[in-house]
Amino acid sequence: MKIFRYNTLALTSVVIGFITFSAGEEVKQFSTNYDFNNPDLKIELPDELYEISGLTDVSYDQIACVQDEKGSIFIFDFLAGRIEQEIVFSDAGDYEGLTRVGNTLYVLASNGHLYETNLKRKRKTKSYQLNLPAADNEGLCYDEKNNRLLIAPKSKIGKGSEFKDLRAVYIFNLDTKQMEMEPLFYFRISEINQIALTKNNSMNGIKNFRPSSIAVHPVTQEIYILSAEDFAISVFNQKGSLKDVYLLDKKLYPKPEGITFLKDNSMVITNEGIEGNASLLVMKTQQ
Repeated sequence: MKIFRYNTLALTSVVIGFITFSAGEEVKQFSTNYDFNNPDLKIELPDELYEISGLTDVSYDQIACVQDEKGSIFIFDFLAGRIEQEIVFSDAGDYEGLTRVGNTLYVLASNGHLYETNLKRKRKTKSYQLNLPAADNEGLCYDEKNNRLLIAPKSKIGKGSEFKDLRAVYIFNLDTKQMEMEPLFYFRISEINQIALTKNNSMNGIKNFRPSSIAVHPVTQEIYILSAEDFAISVFNQKGSLKDVYLLDKKLYPKPEGITFLKDNSMVITNEGIEGNASLLVMKTQQ
């Protein structure tokens, strides 16, 4: 396994950097500016995570993640560069989304099946059929402020030409353990494309925008939706207004399938393996 950009001393500074302030220290004004082209940490992932898909934070230096075909959750220490634990929750399948609510872990299968397990030693797995309108579903995250899960289907949410340009974010209510009847919001690919063409001066634009992962920023509450197919991240407020679009460098992000935030507001993006190992990148906020 290779760790890029840091030697042993630098890795120590990363750990210190995760502690944003100490008792009595004034907290600096927060910035949501991430330098995607210059990650603070990039590592190759072990072979077991070659097909890494969903991920979620566990601590300042650990994530939990799933890979497409195995019914296991892996606890990965990205500073030590090793898998610390494997939690088996189901049989083989197509698992795409993962998020954490306290000690509880939720896994989303592509067919819209939601699994509930936990980090404790004695665990049971519950499951829910969400009856999502899309045939292919990947994006799952926890919206802590509103105590709900958000789900971003990858494929179209209906048949017919009127759905070609339309995508949606759905709500799983954690109090009732039921899907809300109406989505949190709809959004249009054409609007994302317009901003991408204008801001990034790109002739390619956004062709399809098929969400592969979703995350809520812990401070701004903005919703980040990642499309691996378009190498793009779109940012929305909680009402669904499109705030920004970022195009990712294909060399750094050859297949960006997962996004999450750490407790210090750092962003983590993972790439599924393609012509090489899977990888994990960490971006701290730029002040």
